[in-house]
Order: sequence, then C-alpha cells, then structure tokens
Amino acid sequence: QFFLTGEYGRARDALEKTLKDKDDPTARLLLAKTLYGLGLFKESLAHAVPLYERAPDREAAKVIALDHAALKDWNSALTYLDKLMAEATEVPVLNLAAECHLALDRPEKALPLLQKSLSLVPDQPAIKALEEKTRKRAGQK
Repeated sequence: QFFLTGEYGRARDALEKTLKDKDDPTARLLLAKTLYGLGLFKESLAHAVPLYERAPDREAAKVIALDHAALKDWNSALTYLDKLMAEATEVPVLNLAAECHLALDRPEKALPLLQKSLSLVPDQPAIKALEEKTRKRAGQK
C-alpha cells in the first residue's frame, strides 16, 4: 500500500520487516522496485538480480534494466532489455533500449526501436522528437 502511494521510505521499512520473517519473492521484487524509487539503484540490483537468476521474470528484468540505465551502465541494461524484447514487445522496453543505444552512440540501432515504439503507440511526442533527432544522427554517420 505504501508503495502504491509513493511512500517509498515506509514501503521499504515494511518490506524489510516482512523479509526478515520469511523470504518471499513477491516482497523482494517490490523491495527492489521501492529501492529504485528511492534512487538506491545498487541496492535495488542486489535484490532483483538474485531473484532473476533463481527464476527469470519479466518484472525483475525490467527493474534490473532500469537500475543499470540509471547507473549509466548501458550495456548491462541492454542485456536484459534484449531478453525482454525477444519475448514480447512493450513500448517502455523499446524506448529504454533506444535510449541505451543512443547513450552508447549507436543511433542506427536506436532508430528501428523508436520507429517500432511509435508504430505501436503513435501519440508519444517526446519519443517522436527523439526519433527525428536520431534519424538526423544516423544520417550523419
């Protein structure tokens, strides 16, 4: 409940108490998300990665990718994003993967992801603007 209302500090306390009594994968994933919300990306990874390694889960992979992107570890983020995109197409995953490729100066890899994202959900003004910039960057190379 605290997580849903954005009270990440209180959510963290409650989840850590729950996990002291019993290790629960759902609570651990929610704690990883909470730590991400608090900007504690390395701590979030410490909870999400073991979960993913035990039982690969899309939600854990998304948290791990977000943590790595927040830490500007673009290649690690792409490792998880590529797995996610191989299984299914989600607009936020496409957009984050494109951002990682752009940060790594690979506009030619970012452009098709942005185009696919816009084909799925055309009403994304920020992504449309990014796609136009990326198109220009890709043309310059």
